[in-house]
Amino acid sequence: MKLSKFHITENNQDMIDFTVNSINSNYASNKYSRKALKALKDKIIEYLSGEERKLLYMIYIDSLSVEQIADKLNFTQNNVHKKIRKLKKDIKQIGDALVLYDLSVLTADEKIVYEQYFCYRKSIQSIAIMLGKDRRIISNEIKIIKTKLNDNLSQSGQNTEKTLKSKKI
Repeated sequence: MKLSKFHITENNQDMIDFTVNSINSNYASNKYSRKALKALKDKIIEYLSGEERKLLYMIYIDSLSVEQIADKLNFTQNNVHKKIRKLKKDIKQIGDALVLYDLSVLTADEKIVYEQYFCYRKSIQSIAIMLGKDRRIISNEIKIIKTKLNDNLSQSGQNTEKTLKSKKI
């Protein structure tokens, strides 16, 4: 799905404004080119679940209202609003996970855990099963990853306001 081909309507204007402004303004200060921003948007979409992509598609491509989305998905309008709010938050968190931290300080195994946990937003248990490790080992690896990335962020002099504190960045 390409976000470059969407239709702006009153129904999806807020989501479009959020996505474009948050991605562009958050990362424009890092002097990303248009191609880099497009690649970032495509990468963020890659990390979204099928349900999240479907919701994004209905908002951007189909230009459906919340009421129409609720009817199509057999949800209440309130549930659709919640899902949209969560989607906005997830898009921002995935973008931060992709851009904010220098992953070169991580080992190859740590990068896999980082991607699964912070980008794909998988649980510790599912990562442990996938990698054939005990969940306590994965939990410790995540703590080590957080420490490494936060220390590196502090040392680089970047804004340390955003740090890895909880599951979500």
